[in-house]
Amino acid sequence: MIIGQVLLGLTGLGLSIYAYYVKQQLKKNPKYKALCDLGPNISCTKAFSSKYGTGFGLSSSLFGENSIMNASNVNFGIGFYIFQIMSGLIVISLFNKLALFSSVLSCISSIYLAYILAFILKDFCLVCVISYIINFGLLWSNIQTNWNIEMSSTPLPFDETEPTTKTNNICQVCGDNASIINYGALTCLSCRTFFRRNGFHTKEVASCRFNGHCEITVSTRKHCTACRFTKCLAVGMSPELIRKEDLSGKKRKCSKSFNQELVEYQRIMTIPPPSVLDQTSGVLHSNLTSSERNLISNIIHAFDTFSPISETRHTIEIINTSASSLHFDLSRSLQMISSFLKSIRSFISSTPDFKILTTSEQWSLFQRNMLGLLSIGGMYFMRESGIFDKPENEMAIIPLYGNEVVEQVKTISAQFNCDPTLIKLVLVALAFSSNCYTKQTRRNIDKDSLLLGTFRLFGSQNVYVELIWKYLIHRYTYDESVRHFSTFIQRLLDALKLSIEIYENNPIFQTFIDDNAEQIEQSSTTDDKTIVPLWGKK
Repeated sequence: MIIGQVLLGLTGLGLSIYAYYVKQQLKKNPKYKALCDLGPNISCTKAFSSKYGTGFGLSSSLFGENSIMNASNVNFGIGFYIFQIMSGLIVISLFNKLALFSSVLSCISSIYLAYILAFILKDFCLVCVISYIINFGLLWSNIQTNWNIEMSSTPLPFDETEPTTKTNNICQVCGDNASIINYGALTCLSCRTFFRRNGFHTKEVASCRFNGHCEITVSTRKHCTACRFTKCLAVGMSPELIRKEDLSGKKRKCSKSFNQELVEYQRIMTIPPPSVLDQTSGVLHSNLTSSERNLISNIIHAFDTFSPISETRHTIEIINTSASSLHFDLSRSLQMISSFLKSIRSFISSTPDFKILTTSEQWSLFQRNMLGLLSIGGMYFMRESGIFDKPENEMAIIPLYGNEVVEQVKTISAQFNCDPTLIKLVLVALAFSSNCYTKQTRRNIDKDSLLLGTFRLFGSQNVYVELIWKYLIHRYTYDESVRHFSTFIQRLLDALKLSIEIYENNPIFQTFIDDNAEQIEQSSTTDDKTIVPLWGKK
């Protein structure tokens, strides 16, 4: 609709400029005949030269002959069409609302002038009639544009409380878009997650290197934990409002086995009640049912439960301080990637769909999809941890991947949709794929329990893929959803292709993946019944 609006505006502007030219020629030569003068009753000059061609025939009596409002209708038309072209190129809510208002006025004027033309002047002005049609076309275009802006800016509520006023939808901490009151203040989802992770661990928040004078914006909010946390408190966020069961767990020790970690997290973590999603949000044309909203909320909670982003960001900040004697090396890079993989494993293992599989099927599923999950989840963790924010932060992974591969990873990551909810939903859907493995032949293929039974995965994956599409339709317009989904699939294939190349050409990374595959096989055969999902049947 934006392209159509610009084209209509350009056409209208061209007609107005031509009308201005005709009026100037008539001033020089009253007998001038315009190209649109086709007959005695089909004449443009008759309409242009009439008293209704200046100030709509009303301004002189209302405002006086010398008033600026008594200008030629052509001048109003030129200004109107220029404004419409600009509104088609600059998609800003307030700007587009003004364009819609001006279109309504132009259509009212068109109806008035059409009446004058037909019943008073008894003339048919070809330029005038085409302009009227263009005005109504611009009105329709503006209605569609404003509707799309309203729909695309409507957020999916993932917290308990809606703000009491709709006049301010800006996060009070970083200035990002916000629609929910989190822990006492109107904040975005990113600042909500940040405060939830740090609210009970204030002693672990690194001190500011610039004496607490950092400006917190959308682009800088990841740079200084101390100043961001201070601003959270300043705007009214309270640690007392954080669900204590969400943050009462202690740090996981590296020596604990995979199963022990899940048991501990199940003991200390509980899913928020269904009221976490407000069923009266008033979002138009939402295809999400109550159960689907709860499922999205559960997936987000499970992902955030095991997310290593906060720890990774904290590690990078410590090592990058000038006073630190630590530095990034291969072992630290492997340790970081290992934490990414462990987080993804824990996240997928907490889903009810994973729990209905047998132990051997669970092992086979991880074997098949581990590399694909790590490629997508790892890129998300790297981006959110700030690894791609500064060149010195990239040293966290360069020892393992090298400069060239890191640049490729950064490029693909930048092209991914930044919607964190979409990333988390895609990870679950990808986890139940039949195969994302790097090679066609691999060890222990005779032990693959899913070799002849991948149909068991179809039901689970189908639910999550359908949920992704419904979420996109809810969050964006239909055309935007198609574009986002198509682009995401392309970037997903790029990431999988790159992960295969890294596996085949990087022996250290290949050994790391193979060793973790063996570790998964061993851990999945010990005390599996103690692993309890974070939601669903327990």
